[in-house]
Amino acid sequence: CSPCAEKFADQVYELFCSELRWNMVMTSVCWTAVNVGFFGLSYSAGSLSPDFHTNMVLLAVADLIGYWISGRLLLLLDGRRVQTLSFIGAAGSLLCCSFLPVGSWAAVSCALAGRFCLDVCFTTVYLLLVDCFPLHCCSAAMGVANFFSRLSCLAAPFCAVIPIAISCQVLCVLSLAAAMATRALQL
Repeated sequence: CSPCAEKFADQVYELFCSELRWNMVMTSVCWTAVNVGFFGLSYSAGSLSPDFHTNMVLLAVADLIGYWISGRLLLLLDGRRVQTLSFIGAAGSLLCCSFLPVGSWAAVSCALAGRFCLDVCFTTVYLLLVDCFPLHCCSAAMGVANFFSRLSCLAAPFCAVIPIAISCQVLCVLSLAAAMATRALQL
């Protein structure tokens, strides 16, 4: 076994067998909600309204604005607060979307607002790693959280085949769980 492999294994062991375990689990919940929400909305683009291409362009514009705004928000508020509020915003937007008529501009707008909030969270999950884990474990924590979130993303394609209302409600619940997990992080 190479020294690098032993070092990584030691870091993963430390993440799950020490006081860092709680933060590792909560971080994985946040990363899962961000990734499943992001990809779930992408797969649902064909169900938001009849024009798939317009939906994809609108989602891309929401992504650009969300990533740009997240830097400005982080200058005003701490990362934990921004992430919590963004997950709550995503949950509220997606819940509203689930009760609006499919294909209406109101439903599309709510889905875009949810995507915007998830884009902000996509930025903050990386930043909070530095606050939650010692420097020598940050890369291992990112790898573990990314592994679990990408594994969960195997369910995202189902958002294309289930009704958009159910899809948005599931993503809403994930976002609420991630908001609670963010508040539970030990900084």
